[in-house]
Amino acid sequence: MTPPLPFRAEHIGSLKRPARLVEARYQFQHGNLSRSELTAIEDEEILRIVKLQQKLGFKAITDGEFRRFMYFDGFFENLEGFTLLSQSSPEMYRPYAPDAQICKAFGVGPPTFLCTSKIRRIKPCYVPWFQFLAKSVSPEDVKHLKISIVSPEFLHLRHAPGYVYTSEAYSSDNEYFADIAQAYRVELDCGVDSDALLDRYVQLYNDCISSRKLDMTIGMHMCRGNFRGGIHFAEGGYDKIAVKLFNSLNVDFFYLEYDSPRAGGFEPLRYYPKTKPVVLGLISTKTPELEDKNAIVARLDEASRYLEDPKKDRMHLSPQCGFASVLEGNNISDQDMEAKRMLSEAKLALVVELAQDVWGNSSCRGKIKRNHSSPNDNTTQQHVTRLFRSASRCHCLATAPISFTLEKNTTMTTDQSASMAQLSDNHRPSIRVALLRDKQTTYVIPLESCLTWTDAISCFQAIFPELKAPIIYDGENGDVIHSSDWTSIAPWVSLLRVVAVPARKCGVDPVGTRLSKKGVYLSLDLTAEEADLEDGDILRWSWLIKA
Repeated sequence: MTPPLPFRAEHIGSLKRPARLVEARYQFQHGNLSRSELTAIEDEEILRIVKLQQKLGFKAITDGEFRRFMYFDGFFENLEGFTLLSQSSPEMYRPYAPDAQICKAFGVGPPTFLCTSKIRRIKPCYVPWFQFLAKSVSPEDVKHLKISIVSPEFLHLRHAPGYVYTSEAYSSDNEYFADIAQAYRVELDCGVDSDALLDRYVQLYNDCISSRKLDMTIGMHMCRGNFRGGIHFAEGGYDKIAVKLFNSLNVDFFYLEYDSPRAGGFEPLRYYPKTKPVVLGLISTKTPELEDKNAIVARLDEASRYLEDPKKDRMHLSPQCGFASVLEGNNISDQDMEAKRMLSEAKLALVVELAQDVWGNSSCRGKIKRNHSSPNDNTTQQHVTRLFRSASRCHCLATAPISFTLEKNTTMTTDQSASMAQLSDNHRPSIRVALLRDKQTTYVIPLESCLTWTDAISCFQAIFPELKAPIIYDGENGDVIHSSDWTSIAPWVSLLRVVAVPARKCGVDPVGTRLSKKGVYLSLDLTAEEADLEDGDILRWSWLIKA
């Protein structure tokens, strides 16, 4: 977390102007340089000095006061009520003021200001300078920027009595000070009121979801930024916003990032509503290392104490963010894209396994079973669900067109596949089941009976994005629901390391269901050439197991 202000290493504000900038200001004063030309030079030199401060390790960055001729510039000239005097005389200054000595030495004093009418702040003073400085640093560093402001008593301290304000403007110092103070307050308050802005954002969310249907569940992900190379736009805990956010935003639950120190501690969870579930993002999508299970369980235990939920009934688990918030995905591996994909799947598998360890097998609709015949535990991590039900213990932060469940077995006979179809989803007979098999694993995918076949197609596309036009075959009655030519199917078959066999070449139905004339089965022992597939051949998606 960011250390409290001030930082251990600080500087006051002004920094040595480069000769180029000094010369430019003199040229401007003599009319040889326009205001826009001077501003362009100031901008360039400020960017340079910002980088220097960052290189040296300073956190409280300033613009070096590069836009000022004198340190007090920026305030009085922007207030209504002050008149600029191009020259001053010795009697205008208090004896101890350096300006008095200048007047004595040269016979005339430097320019100064005299208050000739009521003081009002009618436009920003330092705000434009701050806005440019804010664009010069990363978003998370804006809160550390520093602007030096002239002291409110500056003219009163410097000028002799009678030369601070005219009698037409003010009758006493108290009146003068009151309006100076008001101008300061307005200037200092011109930043963003974070509390008011949070109220507006909360109201915006509530307005957006005010008419949602009763059967719609809405969860909100609190994201600090998930770009490649560790770039982010926010850091820090939920402490300052917890009470208002958790209790005023009308969502059903929150996805909260908690994978690194930049997310803060679990203490704000003490303000979390006792009636809402919470999804804790404890698995990082930014690092290539798989988290230690025991460490994650310990963190769940710690969070449960602040939630006052010892049984963890309201707690759920997820990665801290998505794995690809931008096109290329997070830089979690130096290997090729396939290695990155497998690593993200391993992390997803870890989420599911942890959820099962903590809450039991019923915690996830999509169950993943260990391959006990293989000593390589990574097999499980490389074959995981791509999507999860929003109501399950394991959550995947991804947008998906459809929900489905997934169970994995190492072997499955024809009878077992038929039994799986009958037992899926609480024995509902209307359920349809698709069995997909590669060299090591058979996937059983029960589709919800309420889905249309258009939704089912979207489901399969989510599982295998390489498949652009899936063919759906209803194994229950032999009807072709959707078909396409073989060209669109080939990438999918290659991915699964299986080929399709036309029904006309199969003497019997492997699972005893009726097929249309050109129904297609999957086989592990034929090549694509041997299959002799033709345009219009139908790939059968239900009951895809050969005895």
